[in-house]
Amino acid sequence: MVNDYVYIPISLEIYRELLTRYPANPHTVVENVVYDFLERTVDDVIQERPKSGFMWERLMLPSGTRIRTKYFGEIFEAVVDDRRLIWNEDEFESIAKLINTMRGGTSNNAWKVAEIKRPGDHNWIPAMKLRV
Repeated sequence: MVNDYVYIPISLEIYRELLTRYPANPHTVVENVVYDFLERTVDDVIQERPKSGFMWERLMLPSGTRIRTKYFGEIFEAVVDDRRLIWNEDEFESIAKLINTMRGGTSNNAWKVAEIKRPGDHNWIPAMKLRV
């Protein structure tokens, strides 16, 4: 029998604490917690996966996602509309071009200077934390 696995990133801090408390089989603890969660939430409303959005490398930004950057104290915000990136009524073909334009035509690493707020997110998340 072949076992199929997926790997879900967790912070190193949480992983170290898990190993401290359960050094023999940390994966079993995680599986048990996930099973428990699934059982407790079986009747919850399931959100549909987005049908459209913008793919940023391996990160899917569903339609309605907001993207912002701060430049000289001013915040600039764009939106993912279907499969398009829109800012100031202009459409951009890449996050890099969008961020560089928002930041006065300068050259930037968008992963380092952008924040993301997807539909359903309560807070802005630094793009680098979402990078897969």
